[in-house]
Amino acid sequence: MINAFDIRASIGEFLAGDRGLDGFEDWLVSHTWNIHKWGDVESQMLAYGIELRLAEYNAEALSLSDLRSELQNIANTFLLNLINPRVYFLHLRLLSALCCGRSSLLVGHP
Repeated sequence: MINAFDIRASIGEFLAGDRGLDGFEDWLVSHTWNIHKWGDVESQMLAYGIELRLAEYNAEALSLSDLRSELQNIANTFLLNLINPRVYFLHLRLLSALCCGRSSLLVGHP
């Protein structure tokens, strides 16, 4: 069963040039088919985000450079389940700011 780590690793392989776009897309489809039935929330969010960006690219709404940038952002987005049962999204770029005591940064929640 696929997990968020595997999805991020596959994005990394594509971004590093170890896997072509067609191969990445084929891998994603074959490994995330019906993810809504068996995948955890983080894996689902990653898969759906990637699928959306690939659809935008295929519709020529994103350039390859923009697609690569969007996939990098998706790979660097993590799901955190904080003390209460609400699920919060926190972008990796905010982690360093939060760790450095910049408490003025607010993290939105659904």
